[in-house]
Amino acid sequence: MNQYTQKFSQLSDAGLYRILNSAADYETDAVEAAKQELKSRNLSTERKEQIDSLLTNERQKNIEVEKKKEELVSKGKEVRKNFLKFVNPFTESEIPIDTAINIVALIM
Repeated sequence: MNQYTQKFSQLSDAGLYRILNSAADYETDAVEAAKQELKSRNLSTERKEQIDSLLTNERQKNIEVEKKKEELVSKGKEVRKNFLKFVNPFTESEIPIDTAINIVALIM
């Protein structure tokens, strides 16, 4: 019994599997406590498949969110670049985003 045993007894089945799937992010004692708790719950194969499906869906959603973030950052950089060309079409170098924001704020 370690410091995580009681805490992990309150976690959902999926929460425990999340720990196991990200074992490198946790202390060894935490991973062992998660394994022991899952073992003590004696989950059915059907329940394990449900959890696997849930976690797969979560991972897919996280991938989609990350792609959207990357798209937004890319669009933001493009807007900044176009704005700077509009404000000063003769500039060759890009200015930092916070400077561009200050310029826009002054204009407004």
